Amino acid sequence: KGSHLAEIGHIYLINPTGEVLSSSDSQAVAPPFISPIPIDRFAAMEAQKQSYAWIESHQQTFLLSFVKIPRIGLIVYTLQPEHAVMENFYVLRDTLFIVTGVSLGVAILVSLMISTSLTKPIAAFTETIRHIKQTGYVFHDAQVNQRIRESLTQKIRSKDEIGVMAETFNKMLG
Repeated sequence: KGSHLAEIGHIYLINPTGEVLSSSDSQAVAPPFISPIPIDRFAAMEAQKQSYAWIESHQQTFLLSFVKIPRIGLIVYTLQPEHAVMENFYVLRDTLFIVTGVSLGVAILVSLMISTSLTKPIAAFTETIRHIKQTGYVFHDAQVNQRIRESLTQKIRSKDEIGVMAETFNKMLG
């Protein structure tokens, strides 16, 4: 019990004079590095509307937090080592890095898929127009018209502006 609480911290119930009334520690006294109990520090923190402070002792940092029970004047305070307090923040930070990385990867993948779906039909349309220009296309040649229409229809199947443009071009071919 005592060693586990030493890892995560202790809870103390003290009276207005600083006497420890109860403790999660097996010894009902405050740790030696904060004896006497810093009643004046609690009063100063309370005046500034603070309920916690970081304190240094024995080359270790602790979080000292407290709450005053108004009607009876008792103070409940906790003393936790920094590593115990910050452990959840480190887990949260690591999780956020992973989620951000995965989200960024998904966003890039979706962007690539969208850009491909936009540029592929335009490239097909451009290729068809280039083919017409290079082959000296004549509008009255029905077989060539049919081949070009089939080529465009296979490559451009969308119903957006590009699809409408391809359909209009097909109609123009006859």
